[in-house]
Amino acid sequence: MPPTTSKPKLMKKFSDSAKAVGWPAVGVAAVLVACGVALWRLNANMNSADQARALLELWKTVLNLGLIVIVGGFVSFLYRRFEKRRVVDRALHGFRADYLRKFQGAYRTIKTVRRTLRAAGLTTMRRDPLTELDEVHILTYREQMALLNEAQLDFEDLFLELENFPDAFSNSVEIEEVVKRINSYLREILREYENHWRRLGGTTSGRSSFESLERLRDFTGSFKEGDYRKKVVWGRRQAIGLMQSDLLPLRLAQEGA
Repeated sequence: MPPTTSKPKLMKKFSDSAKAVGWPAVGVAAVLVACGVALWRLNANMNSADQARALLELWKTVLNLGLIVIVGGFVSFLYRRFEKRRVVDRALHGFRADYLRKFQGAYRTIKTVRRTLRAAGLTTMRRDPLTELDEVHILTYREQMALLNEAQLDFEDLFLELENFPDAFSNSVEIEEVVKRINSYLREILREYENHWRRLGGTTSGRSSFESLERLRDFTGSFKEGDYRKKVVWGRRQAIGLMQSDLLPLRLAQEGA
């Protein structure tokens, strides 16, 4: 014996079908059924000519309603696609803008550390060349390397974000390469600091030759020479330009929408 379907289940199936097909199509079907019933009831009192005219009018109504459903459904489909695209564009714009802010923030930390170290005399640009680090130099060195470590971790996170979302930018490969170079440059400075700090015993009581800090000298030295300008400054300019070129079209599209 086949299983029976309860009335609530039948109503639920009808409701689901209506949602899937669309209430406009259901409404058109209801009108057609009503017209068919009315025509059937009037058919007994009509002659052949009247029946032909009534049938013609019915077909006109069917065609008009069908055209309305098709055009309305197509417009509704395009609108839903447009709204979905706008949501995606907004999410993508938000991701790109947030990525740019984090990139700029990490770069500003690098600039702050560099200026602080130079102001403390940890640079080759002094009139009297620095030979040994005293207690003040070592304290400043330690404090600023802690900040530089935060910037390096930020660039590491930025690199991983692009690895996880390779289509986030139209030039993701170029941006990722810049982030990778900056991250590697910072890691070299921090690795030198770790090795140097072990030699000092982690205290401020020792002395160390400034000449031995090759990566630090490059970082705080002449802007026109060394890897800092090539890997960090120029790389930052390239990456910012690529990110902004992706942000501007989306922003203009959203403002014009």
